[in-house]
Amino acid sequence: MEAGQSLFDCIRNETESFTKSERKVARVLLADYPAAGLQTVAELASRSAVSGQTVIRFVARLGFESYPAFQQHLIGEVKARSQTPLSRFEGQELPPGDHPAAAAFSVLEDGLRETLSRLPLAEFDRAVELLSDQKHPVVAVGGRTSQLVAHYLVLQLQQLRPRTAFVAEDAQARTRALMEMGRNTLAVVYDFRRYSESTRRFASAAAKAGATVLLITDPYLSPVAEVADIVLPVRIEFPTPFDSQAAAVALSEALVAAVTNRMDGSFADHMARYEKFRSQLSDDTSTAG
Repeated sequence: MEAGQSLFDCIRNETESFTKSERKVARVLLADYPAAGLQTVAELASRSAVSGQTVIRFVARLGFESYPAFQQHLIGEVKARSQTPLSRFEGQELPPGDHPAAAAFSVLEDGLRETLSRLPLAEFDRAVELLSDQKHPVVAVGGRTSQLVAHYLVLQLQQLRPRTAFVAEDAQARTRALMEMGRNTLAVVYDFRRYSESTRRFASAAAKAGATVLLITDPYLSPVAEVADIVLPVRIEFPTPFDSQAAAVALSEALVAAVTNRMDGSFADHMARYEKFRSQLSDDTSTAG
């Protein structure tokens, strides 16, 4: 298991390399993460219908010396997921020596590089394929802060393709979105620690309605990962009381860039119509910014 990678992400990515019995353990863990991993070896083995030795071999394959070491790592993840802004800030500071602006940008650059190095490219490509296919309506949601990034993604996609909507955080808007959701819908969900329970419920309902769920989250993984078809993690650490959204914005822009490239100019007519109607509603005919 690579440093900085969540157990959920590691298990999900390595499933094909497990034996048949180990895959049973993996499925139980992914279906009830992280609670299943906090059970005893005997309890997890019973739920997975395998032997205790299979569970031990499974955690060893993940890189842990023992089952207690596996659980300690998992407990650390749980604590990291639930940290408050103040507790995250304690002991953090900008790198010394540089101007504060240069130091902050250095941290952000490190975050972008790490995000790219850990990005599951096959899942990114699948997300681009779905976002480019106009047969798939797109809805995007987020939490208190991440909804700003979800809205930003939609503002760009709306100029490239039809049937793309941002869904606000209020219950009425999300209820309407679920009522109109079909099996072809792509639900793009942004959710970062401390995770939004209402967003988890929306994603779960969307999955039950047959929608494909694309989750953009932190390395600790939102609970939405349990129902997501595609998971794209980004780094969020930053030396302030608040997590950084920079990598989430960068990933969103990378998705739009890849969608634009994949559509290969086929969005031109749609963009022309968009600009035509936009100009009729505003004296400002410049590019949106």
